[in-house]
Amino acid sequence: MHGYKNFIRFLPGPQSYCKCTSLCSQVTVEHVIPKSLIKSSGLAKGCANDLHNLYPCCSKLNGDKGSLIFGKDFVFNNDYSNHTGALARASLYMYDKYELPIDKKTVALWRVLDKVYVPKEFEIIRNNMIYDITKNDNNYLINHFIEEEGYGHD
Repeated sequence: MHGYKNFIRFLPGPQSYCKCTSLCSQVTVEHVIPKSLIKSSGLAKGCANDLHNLYPCCSKLNGDKGSLIFGKDFVFNNDYSNHTGALARASLYMYDKYELPIDKKTVALWRVLDKVYVPKEFEIIRNNMIYDITKNDNNYLINHFIEEEGYGHD
């Protein structure tokens, strides 16, 4: 998708998964599953820019993270980020959709974090915005609300 950098600025909720309460540096786009992993998996470059894989992030944190994988190389606790569950669900979505070569231990941790950290309102709004553009939900998020009457898209 062209223009994803502009789209990411309109997403709701905490605008970075950095710990700072006000942005410590310019907001940039962070790929939850690193572009380098997607490229080394033989997938098209566009897979990395799946909107479910993109989050606003302080450029300082993005630079520090580099090609590290959430859950394998680093984790946030709830005191650090409101995004722990969201990042786990984004990682699971990418893993399933693109059949990424991620070790089972990391995937198991994502599954635990998905259950422990329930979705926050910004994540639901974010998913709905992405659905409106792509007609594609993150099923890991949807599974939390499957029993709630009235949730879903027309």
